Amino acid sequence: MKTNAVQGIVMTGLMAALCFLGTFIIQVPIPFTNGYIHLGDSMVFLSGIILGKRRGALAAGLGSMLADFAGGWYIWIAPTFIIKAAMAFLLGWILEKGDSKKALAFFTSVYAVLWIASAW
Repeated sequence: MKTNAVQGIVMTGLMAALCFLGTFIIQVPIPFTNGYIHLGDSMVFLSGIILGKRRGALAAGLGSMLADFAGGWYIWIAPTFIIKAAMAFLLGWILEKGDSKKALAFFTSVYAVLWIASAW
C-alpha cells in the first residue's frame, strides 16, 4: 500500500470519528421535534473541506450514522448517512468547481432544504 493511500484511510477514519464525537457528545434537545442540535455538522463540513467530495462524504456519512446508532435513533441511520454524505459531497464539489459565489449560494439553498427535511 502506498503512503498516500494509508494517509487517506487514516484521515477518513479520523474525520468519521470527529463527526461521531461532534454529533454524540454535545446534544441540545429540541422538545417539539424529538431531535437535538449538535456540533456534528461543523465536522461534516470540515470533512468535505479537508478530504474532498468522495472521502469527505464517506467520513461524514459514517460518523454521523454511527452517532445515530449509538444514540438509539435507529430509524434515522440510513437517512442520516445519505443527508450528511450529501452535505459533505456538495461542499467538496463546490470547492473543486471554483465559481464560489454561485456555488456557495446553491450549497446554502440545498443545505437549508436538507436540514428542514431532516427535522421532520
